[in-house]
Amino acid sequence: WKVSIDGGTPTKVSDYAAGFYPQVSPNGKLLAIGITDEKTKRPQFAVVTTDGEPIKTIDAPLQGVVFHWFPDSQSLVFVKTIRGVSNLWRQPLDGGKPEQITNFKSDLIFNFTYSLVGRQLALSRGNQSGDAVMISDLK
Repeated sequence: WKVSIDGGTPTKVSDYAAGFYPQVSPNGKLLAIGITDEKTKRPQFAVVTTDGEPIKTIDAPLQGVVFHWFPDSQSLVFVKTIRGVSNLWRQPLDGGKPEQITNFKSDLIFNFTYSLVGRQLALSRGNQSGDAVMISDLK
């Protein structure tokens, strides 16, 4: 839903009630929403106009879906992790092939963003570890 900052009647923007991480494009004309395909249960990006008209759906990587608009509003950039190493990929809305835009050899990308002008990219990277401990013979 959207509503003017001055108030008024809310307008429905999308039927994706279970969508997550909505992102308004830099030009303010489109909205990208993380969704799960009802049939395949795979993650996707749904792109709609800010008036709710569906544009397209794009398959997303299976691992955690972190994405943002590319500064030109013509593509989405997402994190794709392969064998424990994350990189950023750009998917054009026109249906072209995804393009890898970083080439890290280690670590995970937790989040990222572009500067307002789109000339700089900030991201947080690192790794995760965990341990399991079994406690027995408690008294």
